[in-house]
Amino acid sequence: MLHITGERKVVDEDKELNVHRMEQFYGSFSRSIQLPKGLDTDSITANHEDGILRLTIKKHEKAVKKQIQIQ
Repeated sequence: MLHITGERKVVDEDKELNVHRMEQFYGSFSRSIQLPKGLDTDSITANHEDGILRLTIKKHEKAVKKQIQIQ
């Protein structure tokens, strides 16, 4: 099971002539994802860039199926 938790903080500010409007969106979140069997959980890497979370999870060598080409 992979558990992801985080907090979102966004401030939207609009300054016009004689008007000042400011909105804030914030809060925590969590997601739980069931991972398939055969993954190497010790090799998980995560990268967060431009609001996108990218996870890289490798399979165990035993879980990778070998293909045999038939001619």
